[in-house]
Amino acid sequence: MRVAVIGAGVIGLSTAQSIYQQYHSIASPLTIEVYADRFTPLTTSDGAAGFWQPYLYDNGKIQETKWNKETFDYLLSCLSSPESVKMGVFLQSGYNLFTEPVPDPSFKDTVLGFRQLTERELQMFPGYNYGWFNTALMVEGKTYLPWLMDWLQKRGVKFYQRKIDSFKELAETGADLIINCTGVRSGELQPDLELKPGRGQIVKVDAPWLKHWILTHDRYTESYNSPYIIPG
Repeated sequence: MRVAVIGAGVIGLSTAQSIYQQYHSIASPLTIEVYADRFTPLTTSDGAAGFWQPYLYDNGKIQETKWNKETFDYLLSCLSSPESVKMGVFLQSGYNLFTEPVPDPSFKDTVLGFRQLTERELQMFPGYNYGWFNTALMVEGKTYLPWLMDWLQKRGVKFYQRKIDSFKELAETGADLIINCTGVRSGELQPDLELKPGRGQIVKVDAPWLKHWILTHDRYTESYNSPYIIPG
């Protein structure tokens, strides 16, 4: 089987890794190829904070919560290995803040040490009177992507730096399976009117006294009240 993955951000490389882990022993021969016009350190993933937290509520889509938990548990298991340093994976605790009481999030039982904030803790955040504290995971893209590429190269995965303009290009060369992991460019290959891109801005500040992440929420717009803070 010949598998072609388009895109070399965290999704593309993680997909290639998952395919290898699940199928290299049962699908022989298995050839995995990764195509991208940019590789680390020039991908969007290299600039991502890598903070693990899904949307607050899955709105009944329990499969999403299941996938999120599988990701969390996988990354958590990596912490018992020295490889976690090379991967850029580590634990970090912090606060989700609200202006009024809200239901517990769908990821409540996935994260570590989830609890509601005390009155004394809330006094640290004027304007907010409800919130949670928990420990989650961080995965630094600028560290994780080079680790993934090294992991894949050692197992024979091939990398090609070129822009793919259509699935047909790869299908005509014999690819049995083509996976679109191009992120912000995915709509160019497969238009999907229900998929809307989101854009974030990163501002780096020198504030070594901040040791916890802080997210402030607007429950009605399902957005953040202010830029979220992630120590790094």
